[in-house]
Amino acid sequence: MLRDDVKARHDKMVGLVDAMLKLHKDLPKAKTPHEQESLKRQTAPPTRPSTRWCMSCTD
Repeated sequence: MLRDDVKARHDKMVGLVDAMLKLHKDLPKAKTPHEQESLKRQTAPPTRPSTRWCMSCTD
C-alpha cells in the first residue's frame, strides 16, 4: 500500500517536471507579449499561501 502511494507521488512529480520543462521550452517560441506573460506566470514559483499549502501536499 505504501509503495503504491510513493509511486503515485513520484509519477505526479515527474509529470509536473515534464510540464515545466515543456513550458520553458515553449517560452522562446511565444509570439505575442500575452503568450510570453502567460508562460512566465505558469513557470513562476508559487508565492500565495494557498499555493504553498498545495506544494506541501506533495511532500
